[in-house]
Amino acid sequence: SNIQWNDKGLSFDGDIELYSSDIRKTDFIGRVPVQIKGTTTHKKQHKKSKIKHSVNKKDLEVYYKDGNGVLYFVVTINPNTYDRQAYYRSLAPLDLKGLLDTLEANGNDSISIPFKKLDKGHLERVCTTFIQIVEKQPKQYIEASNKMEFTNYTINYADIQEGLFDPFEEPVYIYGVLENIEIPIETATLFEIRKKDNEVITIDQEEINVEYELKETKEVISLIIENSLTFEFNKKKKTGEVNLSSI
Repeated sequence: SNIQWNDKGLSFDGDIELYSSDIRKTDFIGRVPVQIKGTTTHKKQHKKSKIKHSVNKKDLEVYYKDGNGVLYFVVTINPNTYDRQAYYRSLAPLDLKGLLDTLEANGNDSISIPFKKLDKGHLERVCTTFIQIVEKQPKQYIEASNKMEFTNYTINYADIQEGLFDPFEEPVYIYGVLENIEIPIETATLFEIRKKDNEVITIDQEEINVEYELKETKEVISLIIENSLTFEFNKKKKTGEVNLSSI
């Protein structure tokens, strides 16, 4: 890595070079721009899987103009015990564009975003994923996408980490497909997963077709049978209820 501590440069603190095996030109995979911020805390922060940290608008503008994204680290330090824990956020060009659009709309100079805990031994995976995402999001494609028309789209989650992945919190990257080329358009947040289907059940040797709908949001899972019987489970409160409406 090429990290400059206490660096006074323009928004970046350096970069991490990724190699497939040995450190030689033929094994070079890519370079990851890095920003590192330190913050003190008296809480047992290292036990948290996620934290929030504020990022300055001017820095985001620099990252976006650079076109290569940034792997942003926040390191929490307990001044009494000197315990340290690193958290990270991959900010690809589409992420940066979305954050800047939000700041432009609300007029703020900074925005608080979530960071994930960086577990030991996971840095290489994070860097590899980051490079793969950035390669799919050239800034010139993003800026040209609003002048294009698409009929087909693909969506991708980026950082799917076991135990920390929540489809309702992770940003979704949306790409328009044009002549088999994926054009980056924007990020989105999943609001609801919905599935409709039917099952044939047998009662007293009579087959009955039963329609049902399964819905899931960040807080609730619902099963609706024949638009009348509803089973609802609240994921946060760990409670459930049953409702029967008139047919």
